Amino acid sequence: MEINDKFQLKEPVIHGNDIFPINVYNNIKVNNKQLFLYHWHNEVEFLHLREGEATFYLDTNPIVLKKGEFIFINSGIVHSGYSKNYLDCSFDAIVFDTNILNSNTTGISQNKYISPFLNKKSIIPNKYTKETDWGIEVIKSLNFIIKEFNSRKKGYELAVNGAL
Repeated sequence: MEINDKFQLKEPVIHGNDIFPINVYNNIKVNNKQLFLYHWHNEVEFLHLREGEATFYLDTNPIVLKKGEFIFINSGIVHSGYSKNYLDCSFDAIVFDTNILNSNTTGISQNKYISPFLNKKSIIPNKYTKETDWGIEVIKSLNFIIKEFNSRKKGYELAVNGAL
């Protein structure tokens, strides 16, 4: 199937629900070359490589990830992943509808960061490593989201939303 036939590649999964449109998929283990087939969805995704080394394709752009690194996959981007040398890999995925970021009030965070992102006027980096201070902070926040979401403790939704 051609990547250009995008409609057929749309993932039919609902991530989360109407009032909390986010899901975290944990420790997905793969022991073959292809981690997942080409697909896309309306939601954005942060993917965390727990084990192994892999190349992820965002549209046709390759991004190599090593253990502990994250990639950001924007809404509507066709993506797939392949392990290096058929080695075992495992990963987590945080998939959410960007509407979770919207606020009913106008504030500095909404005006300066959220609205430009939602209106595709700002660009989010695709790769997060521990090689920069900001990369370390983003990775800490994403790991916090995974931990809080999995805990399902009272108020976890507020913690997850705040960390996004």
